[in-house]
Amino acid sequence: MDESEDPKHVAERVLPVWERVVADMEATAEEYREAGWEALECHPGDIATITEGEGQTGLDVVLPDDEFDRIEAAYDADGDFDEVEAFRAVEQGIVFAVAALKNATTETALLVPIYYDADSSQEFLQMVSEEGELRIHLRPLDQRRILTFTQHEPAPFLPGGE
Repeated sequence: MDESEDPKHVAERVLPVWERVVADMEATAEEYREAGWEALECHPGDIATITEGEGQTGLDVVLPDDEFDRIEAAYDADGDFDEVEAFRAVEQGIVFAVAALKNATTETALLVPIYYDADSSQEFLQMVSEEGELRIHLRPLDQRRILTFTQHEPAPFLPGGE
């Protein structure tokens, strides 16, 4: 295993930046609230890239049950989460982003912080390029339901942002 795949090495590169990403997500959520929107923040327990299974490729984001339940209720409400704003940074080969998934009908924004190691995720990046879209899968640990949000313009989530 090379250094880019070593979990300890990845954690050393992720943790210092991750705290800033979560703080940025919380500040963005507050901006939505000040604008009169409901803003639901996600605090993932785990994030992984998925490269197998048709329609299943993307980012797998595991949420605490209480957060997932609130997201699920918003997902099942009127309207669709058909808009996305992405805030992205790349540091030491790690792509960090906050996805603001928006439902204008209910004025609800789901804020999902994500990250992945671009160096060790070449297969994932290739699949995103081939499919022309990026899926963000939100789920609780028990996988009782998986909510999928498809980004048809994945560039803001890619290392080059192109």
